[in-house]
Amino acid sequence: ALENQPPEVQKHVICQGPADGRNPSAMVMGRIARATSEILVYGAPAGTAGALRAAGFADANEVASAVEDFILSSGIDEKSSNALREATAECQAAVVGRGAVDGKNPSAMVMGRIAKFTRGQI
Repeated sequence: ALENQPPEVQKHVICQGPADGRNPSAMVMGRIARATSEILVYGAPAGTAGALRAAGFADANEVASAVEDFILSSGIDEKSSNALREATAECQAAVVGRGAVDGKNPSAMVMGRIAKFTRGQI
């Protein structure tokens, strides 16, 4: 199914990393559906630029700036800060785009968001 998709959908699916869950085929099909809907809803390619625009950011520089503001305002620990800084721009946009981390353990919330993005759940 993936090989029959447009290049921008293929790139979006592949950039999410390995589909190593319990049902890899279902994971890939879900990723294809999400990538396709982004193209239809946002009218943008499902690649980096499209994902950033879909999250409300103009470009990777704007995301990087938002990440630093997010880190300062949330008070997350160094490990979580570094994980967020080292994540892809798409992942950063998804994590920051979900809003403030107001729970008991903001660092764990950020790490959880990164993990969910990696699994294709956000």
